[in-house]
Amino acid sequence: MQAENPPLVSVSELRHPQQEPRLDISVVTFNSAGHVDRLVESLTRQTFDMTRARITFVDNSSTDNTVERLSVLRWDKVGLFHSYEVVENATNDGFGRAHNRALREGHAPFALILNPDTELYPDCIERLIEAAENDSSSVGAWEPRQVPYEHPKQYNPVSMNSPWCCGAALLLRRDAFAAVEGFDERIFLYCEDVDLCWRIRHAGWTLRYVPSACIRHHTYEFAGQVKPVQLIHSVLGMLYIRTRFGSFTDMLRGYGIYLAILLGRRYFPGQRKDLLVIGTRYARDFRHFMKKRRNFGDAYFSGLNFAPTRLGAFHVVTPFPDLDQYPLVSVLIRTVGRKAQLERALRTIANQTYRPLEAVVIEDGPSTVEDVIDRFSGLDIVYRALGENRGRCVAGNTAMELATGSYLCFLDEDDELFADHVEQLVARLKASDARVAYSTAFEVRTEWNDNHEIVREGSRDVVFNRPFTYVELCHRNIMPICCVLFERTLFEECGGMDPALENQEDWDLWVRYAAYSGPFAHIEKTTALYRVPMVHQQVGARQETLERYYAIAREKHRELDISLNAGQIGSEYEQLVEEYADTLGVSAGSLLVLRSRALHVRIFRWFVRTVLRLGLKMLGNHATR
Repeated sequence: MQAENPPLVSVSELRHPQQEPRLDISVVTFNSAGHVDRLVESLTRQTFDMTRARITFVDNSSTDNTVERLSVLRWDKVGLFHSYEVVENATNDGFGRAHNRALREGHAPFALILNPDTELYPDCIERLIEAAENDSSSVGAWEPRQVPYEHPKQYNPVSMNSPWCCGAALLLRRDAFAAVEGFDERIFLYCEDVDLCWRIRHAGWTLRYVPSACIRHHTYEFAGQVKPVQLIHSVLGMLYIRTRFGSFTDMLRGYGIYLAILLGRRYFPGQRKDLLVIGTRYARDFRHFMKKRRNFGDAYFSGLNFAPTRLGAFHVVTPFPDLDQYPLVSVLIRTVGRKAQLERALRTIANQTYRPLEAVVIEDGPSTVEDVIDRFSGLDIVYRALGENRGRCVAGNTAMELATGSYLCFLDEDDELFADHVEQLVARLKASDARVAYSTAFEVRTEWNDNHEIVREGSRDVVFNRPFTYVELCHRNIMPICCVLFERTLFEECGGMDPALENQEDWDLWVRYAAYSGPFAHIEKTTALYRVPMVHQQVGARQETLERYYAIAREKHRELDISLNAGQIGSEYEQLVEEYADTLGVSAGSLLVLRSRALHVRIFRWFVRTVLRLGLKMLGNHATR
């Protein structure tokens, strides 16, 4: 039986007892001996004044030497923190209950929850605290970015608001945490962070993502790993969350997901038995979550997910501090004076994790947006108005001429970048021999009002996510303009946009650059979004314009030579076959067999039709005799 109040075991002395801590740090351990040295060492390297940080480790009855390691660490780290304490639980109390206990002992205005298998970048805490102190009191939590695998849930790239925050590393405003009475202790492990964050949001606070603050999370041994404990408790947590925050339809769908996983593919021995156990646990706790149901209109459910996701869950992230070079990047914006759109676009540039960065804004017409430019005093902006409308291509070429960056990328005024867009494309170029790199983007159908403010949005769909091949690029545009980062020297060597193309000008540019530079590098990660009309009449008119200029560009490309050897052509053919086979769920060999058989069927059908046609003709001739 666990003691009611197990003693706090102090393993260091207060260095500055006269100063109140600004930050309480809580770490829950369970057989974490292999991780705690790395975590504590990273805490000692923080640029934040750690003598103002109180650290509490709560050990959930580890059977390895976790507690001994934490005790040994005190001799090397004594005096580096405000205090350093360990609580030993007699049993495994779970994630939320252990953190609740640790944070009840503190009084700092902010509390940082950490997993023992995390390692903080040196400026992580400083960036989180800076964000928290600069934000309004309406923000209740701040989440740093995880690497090497960033959590794929979507966030708002303009406001940086997040639908929920991951509990592996989470800075909380103590008032918000206390107002919702902390973690729900019925949730043993996984999804307790979603439950906490949604209760905080329900109480009126917002949640913020801070991707410039990074932690390295040593949670997966390899990409796509299925961890038994994570799978089992995520299913249970999904049922809890749907019961508390979802509709009855959401609950019923949750039961269907549970049954599908129970009866579906087995990833590890004992999976079905463990799922049956959590089914009984859910039945036991059902009344608790029904009793505390909350009407949460923004609740999102899709399988085991609680927010829409971006592609790239297992894309290996190279964060800004890990880059070995930092060339200047110029982001090029063509505007026609739509102030609300331009302000959103500039905000997403200001939110970029990469530096140094400049924005080049070209207004295609007289000057009308200077007041918007002035609001971004912290961003290096080059602005020029053309005085009269001279077209998209002239504006784009002017932007490239004025840019001083080694790398250039376009951002139309109605499009937006996620915070890691420039960072990841620069990292991809640095890791390859390519001179152009591109990512994926969401296509978002959008309705605007007369002030160019968003009235309504449709779903976010990835329309283009294709690896580079000359064959496909020459057939159609496979990369939205906001997805591409390229060397400025390509503009100097190959020229800019063709003013004869008021549309498809970016596709023409990429085809010419590819013919000159060689293949482009691709990352399968959603780092941007572009907007298209939602109103039916606008959609039709846009499509007609695209098709008209597509035909013009295709005719122009007939005069462009691209040198490919036989090996490249064969490789691209094999790549396309493999991709289409993967889409159909068959092997590449099977697809070729099907193609061969289809050809034989077509030949046979042609033969039969020919014989029948000849036979009918002969019968007709015979009948006329």
